[in-house]
Amino acid sequence: MVKNRSFNARVFSYLNAPNANTTELTNIRVLPFDQIFANQNVNGTTRFTIGEDLSPDYKYDASNQLFAGYLSVYLPITSKFSATLGVRAEQNTQSIKSKTRGGENINKNYPILSVLPSANLTYNLNDKSLIRGAYYMSLNRPEFRELAPFNFYDFALNANFIGNPNLKIVTIHNADFRWEYYPTPTELISVGVFYKNFQNPIETFQLIGSGGAEAFNYVFGNAKNATSYGVEAEIRKSFAGLTSSKFFNNLSFVGNVSIIASQINLGEKVDLGSDAGGIVNVGANQPTNRPMMNQSPYLVNAGLYYNDEQKGWQINVLYNVFGKRIFAVGNAFNPNIFEMPRNVIDINITKTITKKVDIRFGIQDLLNQPVRLAQDNNSDGKITGKDGDFRTFRRGTIFNLGFNYNF
Repeated sequence: MVKNRSFNARVFSYLNAPNANTTELTNIRVLPFDQIFANQNVNGTTRFTIGEDLSPDYKYDASNQLFAGYLSVYLPITSKFSATLGVRAEQNTQSIKSKTRGGENINKNYPILSVLPSANLTYNLNDKSLIRGAYYMSLNRPEFRELAPFNFYDFALNANFIGNPNLKIVTIHNADFRWEYYPTPTELISVGVFYKNFQNPIETFQLIGSGGAEAFNYVFGNAKNATSYGVEAEIRKSFAGLTSSKFFNNLSFVGNVSIIASQINLGEKVDLGSDAGGIVNVGANQPTNRPMMNQSPYLVNAGLYYNDEQKGWQINVLYNVFGKRIFAVGNAFNPNIFEMPRNVIDINITKTITKKVDIRFGIQDLLNQPVRLAQDNNSDGKITGKDGDFRTFRRGTIFNLGFNYNF
């Protein structure tokens, strides 16, 4: 598999015109936006002009080449106990060509051969239940935007995101043990425990931006290692046969809940790349027992599905909520920023008109609750009335209407 990308951004901004009067511009800047950028003020000579930022880090060329093979064997050890053993080998090369803001050439290749073993052990308790234990090794490769030293401005967060060409691939050791019960072929009740060990996990670190205390830069960096473990439960239940109602017979429910604990070990130093200060001692400014970035202490997903094949109706209502999680790792001047829980409901409706034609209608984020990023001002790992909001905004509700024709 080969993936190539050539990226070139053009960035324009308002600048002081060559013959601008400083006192006059100071008075203009306090006006409402529609008056600041009125035509008479953007005249190119005495007030404001529009200029292009030609910094060298606004473009990059990147590629990813992946060659992989997989071998597995199924071993029926006894009539109830079986094992599936496998190994996947990957030869992957990521390449990035760009320049830092200071003009330093970035031309790096990351060829890595990875051998990823896996094992799945199953013991059938009876015809409807079993216990399962599994181990597998996986990888998380940096995205191109995380590797390229490109400075991207996020208008919702009023912040810049900077890539880091020195990022390492994340290696993950996964293990889980679960009990599964199948009341019917389409129903499931499952309870399990899991453990994950991360080597070089990627986190988003917060830096003070050049625009002052209210402007922030975010950069990607590798921590030393991390662990994550917890319990999870899943249920798939059909309502068919529970009542004589045809409506309830067409309903089914799917839900899962996870409770998770995690801990990060930053190490003494973190390499944030030359555009973000190089190798820095961020660990000195962080608690040693904090959770991983972007890891919630709990996750809840639920879905209610209605399917009437005779009348051609399919209706899905999906719900999701996550626990408070670190959005960006702080520094000596700015504590960690947390993303607070928000409830999300999506609705999808499909009406089959004929065997070849159907109409689809969808609503994403029906509740449109605000995205709230709160800063842990007293660095106690909790968000209370003593802590303030860093950013609050709404993503908006999205409505989709489509027609599908099957040839």
